[in-house]
Amino acid sequence: MIGFCCFSIAGILQVYNGESQPPEKLALSAIFIMMGTMSAIFVSNWFIFVCGNLIRFRGSEVSSALLAGAVIFIAMGIFWAATQTRRRSG
Repeated sequence: MIGFCCFSIAGILQVYNGESQPPEKLALSAIFIMMGTMSAIFVSNWFIFVCGNLIRFRGSEVSSALLAGAVIFIAMGIFWAATQTRRRSG
C-alpha cells in the first residue's frame, strides 16, 4: 500500500515536472525526481526501524511508520495549501 502511494506520487511529480520545465531542462529534473524516489526506497527500512523505536505506536514498527508517514503527509499538505494561497494572492 505504501509502495503504491509512493510511486503514484512520483508519477504525479513527473507530470508536474513536464508541465513546468522547459524542454532543455526536463531530462535533468526528471533524473533528480527519480534519484529522490530511489533514495527514499533505500532509506525506507531505516525509517521504519527508527519510527518503531522512537514512536512505539501499538508496539509495532509498521504501525509506527504508518503513523509517522501520515503526520508527514498531513504536514506536506498543509505546506502545499499555504504556498498555493500565497501564490494566488501574490
